[in-house]
Amino acid sequence: MTSGPVDLGARLFSAARRYGERIAVRSGPVDLTYDELLGRAGGVASNLRGAEGDYVGVLTQRGVDGYIAIHGTVLAGKAWAPLNPALPDDRLAAIIEAAGLTTVVCDDACSAIADRLADRATRLTVVRVDGGRSDPVSPPRRSASDPAYLLFTSGSTGAPKGVSVSHGNLAAYLDDTVATYAFRPDDVHSQTFEFSFDLSVHDMMCAWSTGGALAHMPATGAFAAGRFIVGSGITCWFSVPSLAILMQRTKALTPGAFPNLRTSLFCGEALPASVAAAWHEAAPKSRVDNLYGPTEATIAISRHTVDGSKADDGIVPIGRAFSGQTLALIDAEARLIEGEGQGELVLGGSQLTGRYFQNPEETERRYFEAEGSQRYRTGDLARRDGNGVFHFLGRMDSQIKFNGFRIELGDIEHAGRRVSGSDELVAIARRDADGVVTGLALVIAGPQKSAAEIREGLAALLPRYMVPATVKLVDVIPKNLNGKFDRAAASALLESER
Repeated sequence: MTSGPVDLGARLFSAARRYGERIAVRSGPVDLTYDELLGRAGGVASNLRGAEGDYVGVLTQRGVDGYIAIHGTVLAGKAWAPLNPALPDDRLAAIIEAAGLTTVVCDDACSAIADRLADRATRLTVVRVDGGRSDPVSPPRRSASDPAYLLFTSGSTGAPKGVSVSHGNLAAYLDDTVATYAFRPDDVHSQTFEFSFDLSVHDMMCAWSTGGALAHMPATGAFAAGRFIVGSGITCWFSVPSLAILMQRTKALTPGAFPNLRTSLFCGEALPASVAAAWHEAAPKSRVDNLYGPTEATIAISRHTVDGSKADDGIVPIGRAFSGQTLALIDAEARLIEGEGQGELVLGGSQLTGRYFQNPEETERRYFEAEGSQRYRTGDLARRDGNGVFHFLGRMDSQIKFNGFRIELGDIEHAGRRVSGSDELVAIARRDADGVVTGLALVIAGPQKSAAEIREGLAALLPRYMVPATVKLVDVIPKNLNGKFDRAAASALLESER
C-alpha cells in the first residue's frame, strides 16, 4: 500500500501544486481549480497567522467558502473545528468554550452568527472568507500526534463531547482508503454531508489528495439526488443509508440509472440489504461497500462489499477491519470473546484517537487496555460469524425491558421491513415520566400495506410481547442534522397524539 504524507497540509499542498488546472470544487455554477482553491485558501491561511492555539473554528454554510475555509485552516497549520450554523447560539458558544477557540473563520452567510458569538465570548477573533488570494507557501510541518480536526457530538442538550483526530489517525485512514478504491484525478466525488459530520472529511480529503473534483450537493438536493449524480458526473458516491432509502422510495434507483459510478459507499447507519441490492442494479459497474466506524476511530474502520447477486431482507454486515485496525468483541465483564459470538464491539489500531478532548472521565469509561493495546468500547452490539465477518446488531442502549422481557428494538425493525416493504422505519419504546417502558410503537414511512395489515404481519413473525401496540404511518421519518433517522423526533410524533 502506497502511503502519502502524514502531515495533511503537506498532502493537500503537494496535490494542489500537482493538479493546478484540474477542477477541485464544483458547487452549482461555480468551479474552482486547484490553483484557485490554493490561492484563496492561502488568503485565509495568511489571515490566520498568529492565531492562538491549535484549533480554529469554521462557521460556514456547506459550500465553496466553507471548503476554502477548511483548506486554508489546514494550510495555516491549524486544526479545524466545524461549527454548524443550524445549531442554537448557546450550543455553538458551548463548543467554542469547550474547545478553547480564540479564532473563528466565517462566510458572509454566517457573519451575523459569528458577530453574536464574538459579543458573548471573552475574546474571539472573527476572520471572514473573502476573495483575497495569497501566493502558495508551504504549510508549517505537523507531526503525527498533532491535531488535524476537532468534532463535537451533535444534539441540543447536554455538554458537548469533543473528539480530536490527529494527522496520524487521518493519514492511516486516507492511505488505506485511497489504496483500496484507487481514487484517480478524473474522479468526481460527491459531497452530501455537513461539515460537523466526520464523513465529510472523507469526501474532501480523498478528493483533494488525489486530484479529483469535489461536487457539492445542495442541502435541498436530497429529493433530486439521482439527478445530482448524473448531472455532476459523479464517479465516487458517499452518503448515509437514509438517503439511499429515500432514493429507492422515490423510484430513483432504476436499473442502470448510474452507469458512471465506480464506487458507492454508505456509512453512519445500518444499510438494508434490499437497498444495497437496488443500488447495485442502479450502478452495475460500481463497487458497493458498507462502511462502519465511530468518530473516535476516524471516519470508518471496517467495510463489507455487497455481492449484487445475493438477495437478502436483512442488514448488510459491517465486514472486516481496515488494514492495521482491529475489531473485537467483549462480554459483560469486558473479556475478549474468541471465534464466533456476540458482544459489545471494541476497536483498536492506528486510527483510534485514544481519548476524548479534555474529558478524562469519558475517556476512562470508553477506552481500556487489552492484550497490550488500547481499545475503544463502541456501545454497539455485534456478532462475528464463522467466517470472521462482523454484523451490526444495534446499539446496546436500544435493548429495553418490557413486561419482564428483554427486547432489541432492532429485531422489531427487521420484522417491520419484511412486513411493510419499507426500509424507512424506527421502533420506539414509549415510556412514562419515570422512564419505565409502557408500550412499543413502530413509525413507518412509505409502507406498501395498511397499519392493521402491518401489525397482523408482525404478529405472525414476533413473539406477542414484541408486537407494537401502535403502528403509525407517516410521510417521512424525521432526520437529524447528519441526515440520519432521528428516533427522538419520531417518538415525538407519537407523543403529540396523546
